[in-house]
Amino acid sequence: KTTLLCLGTYAFTRWLQSLKRSRAATKTIRDVLGNFSVAISIVVFSGLGSIYRDEVGIAWLEVESNFRPTWTNPATGGARPWFVNPFGINRDFPIWAIFLMAVPALGL
Repeated sequence: KTTLLCLGTYAFTRWLQSLKRSRAATKTIRDVLGNFSVAISIVVFSGLGSIYRDEVGIAWLEVESNFRPTWTNPATGGARPWFVNPFGINRDFPIWAIFLMAVPALGL
């Protein structure tokens, strides 16, 4: 059943792209459907998959109900701040490491 969703998404995308060369609607509508055909077909078939969730064996992504950083600071026991201090969290970042990080930043 998941193969049918995959093939249906592909076929629907190709059909929407073929509308670009037809006379089905105005040029603006045909261009929008043709340009966004992949996104439209993914949204449509993801919706179909979620409607028939019990019949289709799809592994759905489990999302937590709260939105917070996942790393817990061992020193404080709390979640890390959203903006990480580049000079260190619990102690100062070594000066030599700042210069060493310039090597991969330059792409060497």
